[in-house]
Amino acid sequence: MKIDKAGRLISKIGSDNRVTIPKQVRKHMNLQNNDTIEWHLEPNGIVEIARKSSDLWNTVNKQASKFGNLSTPEIEWSDDVENNDF
Repeated sequence: MKIDKAGRLISKIGSDNRVTIPKQVRKHMNLQNNDTIEWHLEPNGIVEIARKSSDLWNTVNKQASKFGNLSTPEIEWSDDVENNDF
């Protein structure tokens, strides 16, 4: 991986139209194998790359499998107060 005089990382598009994300970028973005990234195309020609946020329920399910389910059993309420004569 080349770094130019301005400190920018330089990479090339391969013959199969693939670009390797430089190690420094993967480390900076904390990217792992099989992560998904989003490409935001700005009108001024700049391309912004961001790690795709996982949706809430995927995160909840991952946490539940790691730490256990936090659901509570159904609450047993006493007799209905409205039905009692005072």
